[in-house]
Amino acid sequence: MSAGASGWGNRASRIRGFAALQNGGGGGGLTKLGSGNLHLDGVNTYTGETLVSAGSLGVGPGGTIAGPVSVASGAALLGDIGSIGLPFSINNTLTLSNGCAVLMQVTPSSNDQINGLTTVSYGGALVVTNASASPLVSGKQYLLFNAANAGTGNFSSVTVLSATGQYTGSFNPANGLLTITAVATPKFNPVSVSSGNLVMTGTGGTANGTYSILTSTNIQTPLALWITNSTGLFDGSGNFSNAIPVKSSVPEQFFQIKTP
Repeated sequence: MSAGASGWGNRASRIRGFAALQNGGGGGGLTKLGSGNLHLDGVNTYTGETLVSAGSLGVGPGGTIAGPVSVASGAALLGDIGSIGLPFSINNTLTLSNGCAVLMQVTPSSNDQINGLTTVSYGGALVVTNASASPLVSGKQYLLFNAANAGTGNFSSVTVLSATGQYTGSFNPANGLLTITAVATPKFNPVSVSSGNLVMTGTGGTANGTYSILTSTNIQTPLALWITNSTGLFDGSGNFSNAIPVKSSVPEQFFQIKTP
């Protein structure tokens, strides 16, 4: 059988629900066509392949798919349909093709999860969104894929979206764990002048990490064209301090701090 839905967009408002698909004999299968979102509810007992060839597929909280699932390049798999912390199950293999996307949500205390997997072949992009108004915790780990065997391959990129800070994520295909890392955002303190130097200090960097001070005489100059004025190391608390000579020949300068 095949299915299609119209309207890629908001993952909640554009999803159309369907009753569970049953095995009527012969195993059956499902091919997801079209650019819309397909939502499967309940216990789907057909045992043939579910192929997401376009658009996206999601499964309701606590729902199951009995057969193998494959997500083609350009298509997407949704980690939840509106209920974080209530996982669904794929009681078979999951194959994520290069060029596909997996969209999941987390909060500081809960996360989307796909259970029941025998094996997973990873590929494509993993996009994780913080669905809460609270900041994520650096070092926090989330079990996104619960499989009986170690996965193969890996995601080509991991993106963490959050309105409460900047984060990166690393994914371990052997155990299905995502690890969150907070990205330090250094800030300048008010500057001062001492002994002919512009004293620039700040906080919020990565402990013992490197940084560069960039400068330009025109704030509208693209950042890639700003000149490196000085480099240094944050201290163990993420603080920094630089003394930059004041040049009377340069009437106006702008500064930015850059971290790797």
